[in-house]
Amino acid sequence: MILNKKILQFNFYLLLIFPLTLVFSKFLSEIVIFLSIISLFINFDFFKEKMSEKWVIFFLLFYFWLCITTLQQLNLENFLKSTSYIRFLFFSLAIILILNTKKKFYFFLISIFITIFFVQVDILIQFLNGKDLFGYQPSNEVRYSGPFGKELIAGGFLAKFFGISFFIFYLLMNIYNVKYKMIFLSLYLISFLFIVFITGERMAFLLSLFIFFLIFVYEKRIRIKLLSFFIIFLILISTFVMSNEKYFNRYIKQNIAQIGLEYKGINYELKNSIYFRIWTTGYLYIKQKPIVGNGLKFYYINCNHTEKYFKNIKLANCIHPHNVYLDIVGATGFVGLILFILFIFNFLNSIKLKDIEKRDKFYELIHKGSFLSLIIILWPLKTSGAFFNNYNSMILFVILGLLLTNFKLYQKN
Repeated sequence: MILNKKILQFNFYLLLIFPLTLVFSKFLSEIVIFLSIISLFINFDFFKEKMSEKWVIFFLLFYFWLCITTLQQLNLENFLKSTSYIRFLFFSLAIILILNTKKKFYFFLISIFITIFFVQVDILIQFLNGKDLFGYQPSNEVRYSGPFGKELIAGGFLAKFFGISFFIFYLLMNIYNVKYKMIFLSLYLISFLFIVFITGERMAFLLSLFIFFLIFVYEKRIRIKLLSFFIIFLILISTFVMSNEKYFNRYIKQNIAQIGLEYKGINYELKNSIYFRIWTTGYLYIKQKPIVGNGLKFYYINCNHTEKYFKNIKLANCIHPHNVYLDIVGATGFVGLILFILFIFNFLNSIKLKDIEKRDKFYELIHKGSFLSLIIILWPLKTSGAFFNNYNSMILFVILGLLLTNFKLYQKN
């Protein structure tokens, strides 16, 4: 019993650094996940209870189907990777076990907020100074990645944590009874949008605007101030884009070209749109086995970097289809997609969203923030990294762990 408590406490400290490991070291992230899972197996009664829940059962069905479809490739490396995917489920369950008090949960939320705030500040310093705190320079004059260095993922990373970081900030304003908190909240939202904008990640910026819109709709108390600041933001950002050729090319000309529209008399045909080419390629690979799927990394296996055409469309040589649901269907077929939808549906049903609203401010705000982050991760109308990518899975299952822990503590209190 004493040893178990010490292990749980040690894993709690590891969890506090987990958000930072997502920025600086994926290897350390995997170490934290592995050690957290050990504490889960030590508490076997808790583990056994959770494994009988309906949403977990549907996840297991989805997981076993992924393993079976990958096995048909006769590729040992991919099969082993598919079998190891279950660790993310175990990690989300371990989060519930380790963060077993409101105080521990609060400290973990603070660690998330500090990490997100640090990334924002570092990107802003890089934008203003030409290099960030670690000496990283931007890849070019419209792609600022801050502490991620040459990996151009800062905007997507921030967008996924936009909802939860805002509501943690909202919670802090309430806890410490800060004056003019509505103004601070509005300023935080606007500055967040600007920092995502300067990363040059267009989809991340659009998703951040979407989150901003949802917050505007649901948070009536800050709506008026938010609207005022947003109008100012639009005027300033529009002026900035129109006066900066590089950002104009990035956000206006490239978007027009890549969606196959016309710009200044030059016709960019739809067949030349990179998004159209990527998704056409994904569609062709999915057509091979639409029901059962092609297994993990199906897109990469079919990509041999030779020129291929479908009718007059040049297919894309990419390692994944750049869409969550194309990736799921391609790997596990429509059988896997149905199982995944049932998993998410039962997961949301298990945390009984309506029961938590407006009864306890702490749990209500964290629930809202985590749910908004989940929406962004699973939003179907976006280009994205590979769904089964380890890094993206870490973020997804951390958000699921937050929702589960938040609801469990709410019930407990």
